[in-house]
Amino acid sequence: MRTVRYLSVVVAALWLGTAVLARAADLKPIKMGLSMNQLDSVVFHAFADYAKEATLAEGKKRGFDVQWTMVSANGDVTKQANDIKDLLSKDVAVVIAASIDSKTILSSVAEVRKAKKYFVMYTKEAHNSATGLQIPSATVNMDSEFQAYGATVEMLKIMKKDGVTPKECIDVHGDIGDENAHNRERGFRKALAEFGIPNGVVAQVVETGHWEPEVALQNTAAALQAHPDTNCMYVSSDWLMSGVQTAMENAGKWNKRSDPKHVYLAGTDMYPSGIKYTIDRYMDGNVDVPAWQMAVKAAEAAFDLVQGKQVSQKPYLEKGTVINSDNAAQVVKAAPHLWGVDYEKKEGM
Repeated sequence: MRTVRYLSVVVAALWLGTAVLARAADLKPIKMGLSMNQLDSVVFHAFADYAKEATLAEGKKRGFDVQWTMVSANGDVTKQANDIKDLLSKDVAVVIAASIDSKTILSSVAEVRKAKKYFVMYTKEAHNSATGLQIPSATVNMDSEFQAYGATVEMLKIMKKDGVTPKECIDVHGDIGDENAHNRERGFRKALAEFGIPNGVVAQVVETGHWEPEVALQNTAAALQAHPDTNCMYVSSDWLMSGVQTAMENAGKWNKRSDPKHVYLAGTDMYPSGIKYTIDRYMDGNVDVPAWQMAVKAAEAAFDLVQGKQVSQKPYLEKGTVINSDNAAQVVKAAPHLWGVDYEKKEGM
């Protein structure tokens, strides 16, 4: 009896293995490539990792066996252009690219599309000067205007709740060559306008370099010196917060919300540190980068293009999760797919 059962198990296992192999053989091979702008920040690792995971999974759902290639330009626009040429030489069907510069990348977009391949702009939108073949086949980005708007609204609501009037609010702008930085600037200003705060209240730090915390430190320190009575601040990305925090500490302005000398802070991207700062009440509003949702949408768009389905020429913009210094712990615990939670132990990259 045991022998019969053993043989049955063996036969079942062999059948299952044969079925799995048959299904794998039914998958159609396809090459796809990801060109990353850089990998110097943990969020870029999240973008790259999630893109691969989501694309492979979406491919299997649609009957494709994805052969995946990822390259990083290390912040060099010339290298990124050459990386994309290399992906084309590998005969990828789709190039997914997180561009360094939204204008420089347009020549690569045109090159890919001239080769009858598809170009999915990822994590950033193309420069508004794009025409014809310079326009990506699809664009997937965070709703970066909403990020700043949502974070600033939360900060201003907290200030109103605490009975504090915004005074000389410092605006730590992101990289002026990045469309996301410009979008965030609009969102920040929109929130101020909705709360009836005139532009004269804002002390703008115009240039922080290419998202460089060291430059943010220098410029924030200068702004704090010029505006010693400031009681609120918007920081375009948590990536800059290490520099901003140092500048605030040196000026005696890095204090929790319970401290009368607290400077109210809004930020975006919800890095692991940004989540902790908000839970600990150093920051008062933050909105995350919906990295997983963006990766899923980019994968869906890529396969829609390959399969001849209609894809919008308008950017797909994913909205991030909103937190404030009153609800951060509860929201973070309940929200699914927060990249800052997934990568909490990796922020030292």
